[in-house]
Amino acid sequence: MVRKAGKTVYGRFNKRDSDNALAEAIKYHQAGDIKRAAVIYMHILESSPDNPEVLHLIGVTFYQEGDNTKAKDYIERAISIKPDASAYYFNLGNVYTNTGEHDRAMECFREAIRIDPGNAEAYNNIGNALRVKGDNDGAIASYEKAIIHNPEYAIVYNNYGNLLKDMKRFDEAVTAYRKAIALAPGLAVAYYNLAFALAELDKLDEALEQYRICVSLRPDFYAAFNDMGNVYKCQNKLKEAESSYTRSIELNSDFAPPYNNMADVCRISGRYADAITLCKKAVKLEPYNEQFYVNSGNIYYDFGDMKMAVANYDKAIELKQDYSDAHYNRGLALLLQGNFKEGWSEYEWRLRCSEISTLAGIRDAGFPSWEGSSLQGKTLLVIAEQGIGDSIQFARFLPILKSMGATVLLECREELRRLMQLFNGVDELLEGVYKENSCVVPDLQVNLLSLPALLNVNSRKDISAEPYLSVMSGDHNKWQSIVRGDFLKVGVIWSGNPSHRRDNQRSCRLNNFAKLFDHPGVSFYSFQKEVEYGDRATLREYGIPVLGDRFTDFYDTAAAISCMDLVITVDTAIAHLAGALGIRVWTMIPYVPDWRWMNKGNTTYWYSSMRLFRQIEFGNWRGVIDSMTNEIKQLPTMERSAQ
Repeated sequence: MVRKAGKTVYGRFNKRDSDNALAEAIKYHQAGDIKRAAVIYMHILESSPDNPEVLHLIGVTFYQEGDNTKAKDYIERAISIKPDASAYYFNLGNVYTNTGEHDRAMECFREAIRIDPGNAEAYNNIGNALRVKGDNDGAIASYEKAIIHNPEYAIVYNNYGNLLKDMKRFDEAVTAYRKAIALAPGLAVAYYNLAFALAELDKLDEALEQYRICVSLRPDFYAAFNDMGNVYKCQNKLKEAESSYTRSIELNSDFAPPYNNMADVCRISGRYADAITLCKKAVKLEPYNEQFYVNSGNIYYDFGDMKMAVANYDKAIELKQDYSDAHYNRGLALLLQGNFKEGWSEYEWRLRCSEISTLAGIRDAGFPSWEGSSLQGKTLLVIAEQGIGDSIQFARFLPILKSMGATVLLECREELRRLMQLFNGVDELLEGVYKENSCVVPDLQVNLLSLPALLNVNSRKDISAEPYLSVMSGDHNKWQSIVRGDFLKVGVIWSGNPSHRRDNQRSCRLNNFAKLFDHPGVSFYSFQKEVEYGDRATLREYGIPVLGDRFTDFYDTAAAISCMDLVITVDTAIAHLAGALGIRVWTMIPYVPDWRWMNKGNTTYWYSSMRLFRQIEFGNWRGVIDSMTNEIKQLPTMERSAQ
């Protein structure tokens, strides 16, 4: 080997030159200059075509550059010459891992271990392959062997953590990631994985801290910025979330998830045109990602375009037929349009949606599911689900079950217990969820909101809108003495549970009611349970009593409602309660309503005493309040006595 004009010129190598050139090539290789190393390896090979180490290293360079076919050819040639080299089998296993041939990869790793029983890296890679194949127990065993042979091996702790994360054992995953970080404080991917596990444990501030460390170590880690945005979104810090997604896109404009996730931020913020544009970009980058079509469908749903919403849900289902989220959301869109038969069927997919079913309190009590068979002489456990309003609304179907010969057991939340004790549709109320030591053992179980599908509620004629809840006269009289007076009595509720997915659309501010409160001849009462400090000052300014402070449960609320001439409320449980009691109730409906109110009309087939006042444009409650102000003028001030 001679040097000329600053360049290395290779001729035919002797043994000494070959060794020196190999050392030089390995130096370049270790420094990351793969192309220069490969050139030298090839020149050495011209002089020593059967050099197994050079063949092996050439194979490694092809593997690192993504040419798995050539990598396999060269490494297999090396093995044919030197079959007792553990590293050769190890790297051949890596090539097969790259091509997705995990069984052949494991054969190579096991051969590497046979030659070198202390090869921790091979045990680690077997664990990775078994994890891909779904053999969690085998993967755990392999990772643990890797740790035994090299307890300072940071990567295996990180991979072990990934397996535990897959198994939803997030606390254990956190421990594994922290061990990896302790051994390798500069391992950015371990911070990334730790942050994800902490977020799954709802430790969002801690997760953000780990993401920040991760991107400080690797400022180009675009996936970390995307996931950091997801945590900010969970905290409702939409500005920070959007900033993180934007940074992810700046780092890699071909990475689809941040477009999709930022679209959801725009949806929450009411920027639907921007949301749709971003979703289209995500879909263009990953046209076979069914999750993106569901998100697109959700955006069109919130935008009020049910045709496009259903089209996107259909596309998601086309890509993944058992995609429960797509079916469930499609069901909501169909129900909103009055397509009950198909809508209820699709709505049943909520039972298979892990996140939705968990949030809704859906569970399996361990008894056979009722699927429409005869109930004569059967004891049926009805599993309550979702919100208070849902329980009140769908309780109307329980007497039908009794008429079919069933003994009805109803799981009941404590705040509804006193109210439901007076309801004739239940034989026994259970405190909370069913327990094995309950005195009555059910034959069957059913989820409360599955009843319309099972009872073939396919049109409005199948729903009775008549009142079905009541309070004792003594409790009515108690509240009557508290609110007595000569003016029209009107209860008001302006906001619902802030954790509700669409609360930003359905709730409004107390000051939206200012024009209504100025109407003479009316006594207003606040039924709001949680009242912010500023709102209390406003209520005092208008002389409006806060009855909500006196409610211990929904029976108290019902007794107070029974003394009202009118209840004005946004779409909350109070609307259902007033309707079920038969009290006149005006429900304020956002531009895109919840499915149960459908998308047009000022009456509802659910409650005969309810009138709907709909927004005519997104987020604008002014028109709704104006309409109610005009209508309230038409009510006689003494009409309270008629209720």
